[in-house]
Amino acid sequence: MVDIETLMSILSKKGINKVLVEGGETVLWSFLEKRLFDEVNIFIASLNRRWPKNSYSCRRNRV
Repeated sequence: MVDIETLMSILSKKGINKVLVEGGETVLWSFLEKRLFDEVNIFIASLNRRWPKNSYSCRRNRV
């Protein structure tokens, strides 16, 4: 597991101030709960236009 706060600090020191984060609920929530964002765009895609039962599970965390 990567310490996200340390990673973001290292990137900032290297002059990298924009990061695209792709992942599922666990990855996205780890950034959200530590407030390591300035802007959030969440895209939800589904195969065959069917929505998995847990596709809105981030909603319970009141993003």
